[in-house]
Amino acid sequence: MRHFLFAAILACGFAFPAYAEATVIYLVRHTEKQHDGTKNPSLTPGGVARAGALAALLKDVPFTKVYSTNYKRTRMTAALVAAQENLDISPCGKCSPEDMPALAKRLKDLGGTILMVAHSHTTPMLAAELTGKPLPELAEHQYDHVYVVTVEDSGKTTLTIQYTEPRTP
Repeated sequence: MRHFLFAAILACGFAFPAYAEATVIYLVRHTEKQHDGTKNPSLTPGGVARAGALAALLKDVPFTKVYSTNYKRTRMTAALVAAQENLDISPCGKCSPEDMPALAKRLKDLGGTILMVAHSHTTPMLAAELTGKPLPELAEHQYDHVYVVTVEDSGKTTLTIQYTEPRTP
């Protein structure tokens, strides 16, 4: 009888309300990099450890997409989180300061739960673009910030900041 009633409701055109979920964007700077004189260094052992701490912090987050700039240090930082979710790391495309408005719009339109790994200046810049709130650039020694931007279906945004261990001053 229940199946008949359910089928009758659907046949009459009754629609269940769609509940849109918020888009949640996690923004992090790559972890500690080697200073080897190149433009594309790998992570230090401490950076590898912090990338592991990031993955542990985010282990229960159901990511739908992982983005990274196309540098070893950002891809290495994103790798463990992507592996936890069985996701590929996608290149973010143009991630320079002048591209932040377009990148922010693209991430908002994408929906889901997203991790973006970038750099000391572009990470807070993108968070600011997403929220409309100015944020200071990260200092060269700061690797612990995890910006979490929630974009409601209404367009309202909220920003929270989490931290990986060890904390950096």
